[in-house]
Parts: sequence; structure tokens; C-alpha cells
Amino acid sequence: MSSEALTHEPIVEITQVRELARDLVVIPNRSVELVPNIGVIGGSHSVLVVETGMGPRNAEKVLAFATEYARGRRLYLTTTHFHPEHAFGAQAFAGEATYLVNGAQAADLTGKGPAYLEMFRGLGAPIARQLEGVELVTPDTVYETRTSSTWAAGSCSCVPRGAPTARATRW
Repeated sequence: MSSEALTHEPIVEITQVRELARDLVVIPNRSVELVPNIGVIGGSHSVLVVETGMGPRNAEKVLAFATEYARGRRLYLTTTHFHPEHAFGAQAFAGEATYLVNGAQAADLTGKGPAYLEMFRGLGAPIARQLEGVELVTPDTVYETRTSSTWAAGSCSCVPRGAPTARATRW
């Protein structure tokens, strides 16, 4: 993403949905900046949604699709990391899905989430509109992993160029 303000709306469109394998569906990002690919993974008793899209209005569309896709199966939500376009729509899933993340991501949501919300709101009116009404929610389930990995925020293509980066080691 360029350092200039975003001029298009980062909106999730429930179009071009592709089934990659039986009960493995992607809602593609259509190469739109700040829109993630969203996964929907089904099992015999439940469905896992991966990513919310940016803000509650995008997440409501994802939830509606997932609910219809699930056909009565229990819904779960997880996100790959805490950035706004991946996780800042979780409030739309409250009461409809169990939100689960790893401990490091839960800490990032609490510790860094408010600052990222403000930073992204400052990146232009289209982003600020999508972030209207965002409430950072506490995950229903936090699990710990036994592996360690290093992740640099600057390596995520969703971090705007010129934005501050962080390095975190997860244990």
C-alpha cells in the first residue's frame, strides 16, 4: 500500500466465492488493498471462519455468508493476526460464533489494538468509514501454543508503508 491515503473503500464482497475443496471456501480479496482473503472451513458439526474483514459492516456480510453456509452447524471465528482488516469486525460475531485466538494475538489485541485502530483511522476517509463503530472484543477462547516463532509486522502486506513496525517473539 502506498503512503498516500487510501482512496477506495476496503469492502468485502461476497462475490466470486470459490470452493477450493469439499467444505473449504474462500471469499477472495479481489486484489483490493486492506481486504483479506477470508476462509470458511466446514466440518461435520461446525464451521470455522478465518478473518472478519475491516469493521462491523464487512464482518456482518461475512457472518451472513458463514451462517448460510453452515446450515445449522456451530460457528467459530479465528483471525490470523490482530490488524484491523483481519480482526476488527469480531464484534459482529458476538453471540453467533465462538471467537478463538492464540495467547500472543489476544495480547496484541489488548496491548496494540487501540493504537492500530487510531492509526488506521488516520489513513483516509474510506478506512475511517469502515472502522466506525468498532469495538475491540475479548476472544471467547484463548489458547497457548507450544512452538515459538518470530513475526515482523512489516512483513505483512497489509501494513501501510511508512507505518510503524513491531517485532514480537511468540513462545
